[in-house]
Amino acid sequence: MKQERLREPIDVAVWFSHGNVIPRHFRWANRTYAVDQVNQRWTGKNGGIQIRYFAVSAVGNAYKLAFNTKELNLFQK
Repeated sequence: MKQERLREPIDVAVWFSHGNVIPRHFRWANRTYAVDQVNQRWTGKNGGIQIRYFAVSAVGNAYKLAFNTKELNLFQK
């Protein structure tokens, strides 16, 4: 399985439901990916900044998305 670690900003459309953030689509490298499933979600910290992580499946591939809650940036990792 090939893995790439990227730190590129992406655009993400999300749903907010019962206090949860649910990624639905993301745009990366001029292509839009529909999120088929959110497989896992967790939080972590980077230098005191809370980061929300989402492991998602889209088009048969796995992606890890990271949301910086201070800068309000979403990255594909």
